[in-house]
Amino acid sequence: MKIVLLGGNSSKNIFWLESIEVELKKKYNDVFIHYYSHWSTNAPLIDLDKELESLRKELENIKQYVIIAKSAGVLLALKGISEQKLFPAVCVFIGIPVMWARENNFNINQWLKSFSIPTLFIQEANDPAISSNELEDLLKELEVQNYKIQTIPGDKHEYSQYQELGKIMISFLENL
Repeated sequence: MKIVLLGGNSSKNIFWLESIEVELKKKYNDVFIHYYSHWSTNAPLIDLDKELESLRKELENIKQYVIIAKSAGVLLALKGISEQKLFPAVCVFIGIPVMWARENNFNINQWLKSFSIPTLFIQEANDPAISSNELEDLLKELEVQNYKIQTIPGDKHEYSQYQELGKIMISFLENL
């Protein structure tokens, strides 16, 4: 099964993506990074529609895939799934940026409402974008189904524990 990696908004996420790719390639051969077009232009904000179209084209001949996304990448995945343009078998969402999404007028609540793809949410206990406890409450409120939350220590929305994240993700994918 192909694994697709989606990073956060900033081009600083390229290092994060490549570090996670190294960890996942210890177990999986087919890992693919989707690089955002706004990273090369230094535009301040991801264009979800543009990236969704690009990603959809990259995946159109792939039968089964997993999306592993961090921060703004989670929004890209949620929008694509909600609009029936992306069809992952499983998702891993790391550092879902609820507050940032709302500040930038991304319709995260609508995209999450009744979401049911098997998903692992990895969230820092005190992430400034939304704490793991607040995330749990939001997912229940929006009637999200088929998910697990893994709380990890942290309060910076960095998710730079690459080896630990790799182990958590691999364990989740192996135990579906």
